Amino acid sequence: MTANANQLAERRRLRKLENQRLEEAARQRQEELRRQQEAERKHLDDERIAEEQRRLQEREEIRRKKAEEEERIANLELVERQVIAGIEKQLELVGAFWTSTLHLPGNGEERTIPICAAVITVRALEKPILGLEGDVILVGDNAAKIHGFDRKTKNLLFTSSWSDQKDDKFSLRTPLAMAVTRCGRLLVCEQECARVAVIDLRVFFQLYRTCVLANQVTGGHSCNLEASSARTVFIDGKPNLALPRGLAVDDSAGEFYASEEASNCIKVYKLPTNTVAKGVVLERSISGPRAVGLKRPTGLDLSHYHVVVCDTGNSRLAVFAKRGAFVQTIGRKGRNGGEFYDLRDVKLANVRKRAITRGVQSESDDIGITNEHFEAVVADCGNYRVQILNERGEFLRQLSLLGSLEQITFQHDQFANLRAELEREYAALRESPPILSGERMGCIYSLATLLHPTCQLYARLTSRLMEWREKRSRFHHPFALAYAPSEREIVVVDRENASVYTYNFDAAGCTWFQLPKNQLRGVCSVHSCLQLSFTFSNPEEQTKDSPKGRWLYVSDPIAHRVAVLDSSNLTLQFFIGATTKCFSPFRVSG
Repeated sequence: MTANANQLAERRRLRKLENQRLEEAARQRQEELRRQQEAERKHLDDERIAEEQRRLQEREEIRRKKAEEEERIANLELVERQVIAGIEKQLELVGAFWTSTLHLPGNGEERTIPICAAVITVRALEKPILGLEGDVILVGDNAAKIHGFDRKTKNLLFTSSWSDQKDDKFSLRTPLAMAVTRCGRLLVCEQECARVAVIDLRVFFQLYRTCVLANQVTGGHSCNLEASSARTVFIDGKPNLALPRGLAVDDSAGEFYASEEASNCIKVYKLPTNTVAKGVVLERSISGPRAVGLKRPTGLDLSHYHVVVCDTGNSRLAVFAKRGAFVQTIGRKGRNGGEFYDLRDVKLANVRKRAITRGVQSESDDIGITNEHFEAVVADCGNYRVQILNERGEFLRQLSLLGSLEQITFQHDQFANLRAELEREYAALRESPPILSGERMGCIYSLATLLHPTCQLYARLTSRLMEWREKRSRFHHPFALAYAPSEREIVVVDRENASVYTYNFDAAGCTWFQLPKNQLRGVCSVHSCLQLSFTFSNPEEQTKDSPKGRWLYVSDPIAHRVAVLDSSNLTLQFFIGATTKCFSPFRVSG
């Protein structure tokens, strides 16, 4: 019995030891598993932290490279601007005519369209004006505002409005033409009224000077003037003045000339001597004989003895003596030099008297002007150019972004086709076509009242209208002119592109080469050109006129060759390239 009890106790003890061993082994396995899980979790955390650090490093590297790229691009832009500025200066010296652009301030959603311009020349004033230190370019826009620009820097000085709070009829309307007198007054011809406004420039620049001083105190930058107090008088020319279109002032005689579109003549009035006169007396009318009568006269200008007016309806210039006698007509309708297509304004430059010896017959009997010299600067709007003629009507040069008669003809045909397509599309809608000249493209938005924007006709019409505007913006459309004699600059108002440009009067001395358009004896395209200057060490060779010194090398990318021309007569010498062998010391490799 005792032996059995001992065996049972021994088995229980052994079973208890086995259970303890198994529990210890289980605890060890659980501890090992926990350590493995912690190690894996720590490894994952380390990988996540390393990945986050790597991502931050990559992001910082991208940010650094982006900053370096932006800095590199900014440096390149700076270098390009400097290069372009240098090229512009060089081009201005060698014959480029378009020197700068005057930027008019915006008027909210409305597009500010310039209408006319005038130049205040300091040295031409009889008495100095306080606050006027240099020449100022005045530009009138369609919002009945006049903007002033510094002629040297081309920076905007002020913007003046002319509303009258008491009576709206005394507010200044859209200026159509402006003229400056030597006594310090500005004459403004209004578009919607048969009257001329007279503005005292001394009061006007006193207001501007006050605005500048106020900006120095408040830290402002723009000068927006309410300049109605500078207006002294409205010259009411009724019933003789109905639709004035141009202005010119004769300071020596105390008169001003206004071209009258309604009666197709030029009205001459006395300048008012005081500020209380509400009307002026008509001195005389200039219309010419019936055979050469004016039709829609627009811009005009005066010389010592003559008045030159744009006879827009007849596409010519008409020249009269100041007392009214007809002298001659200049030009006709066309596209060649000395011919016009929708001319709008004229300004006279380099006006000087010519001595006449009595008893000596003139060199030519058909020359109308014999007692003075001048150069007429004409805004030939329809041909996209400014022409310069002498007093005899001889063509001197033109200022245009289009280089040849073929380009002008091509653009005329392009616009004629576009206009015909638009008129045909609008006729199908039983709607009148929009006015495309000198207006913002509001006609595009009005189409939505007639057609759904998803309609094909809507897309076609809008694309045609945008194509018209895009093509018109490629070159200038001179509408009005002003001449600055101090630096011999021409201020050109481009109503089509809502811009004002300054031209160098003495530029455009360069000429356009009309290269032969022939596959065998000319060029198919032009990329660049080069004219080499040969210098010989031998004195005997230096005295000879080598033909190689006159060779012009023209790159023709379409034909994959270089054409070598004689620059004196533009005749082909030979080709360098894939199509023709070259027998010349000049070799091109690659």
